[in-house]
Amino acid sequence: MRLLAHPWHLVPEEAAKTLAGHPEATDEHLAALVNQVFASKKPFTSSLKDTLAATLRQRAGDKNPEWFKEVLLYDLSKL
Repeated sequence: MRLLAHPWHLVPEEAAKTLAGHPEATDEHLAALVNQVFASKKPFTSSLKDTLAATLRQRAGDKNPEWFKEVLLYDLSKL
């Protein structure tokens, strides 16, 4: 499976889950995905957001990439 150059075109939930866990996904891909799902006003389900947040927390590890801030903000918003 080849990744698209512009993952923000991946709107369906299954595509978002696939991209989040895909080993070829770069920080640029993940940043665009995070922006699409967590930072936009588009109506994604909380179930999808929870699943993506868990996957992205694992992907971020100790690196703390720039896109990870939005995931943390989402986690904090649920408290």
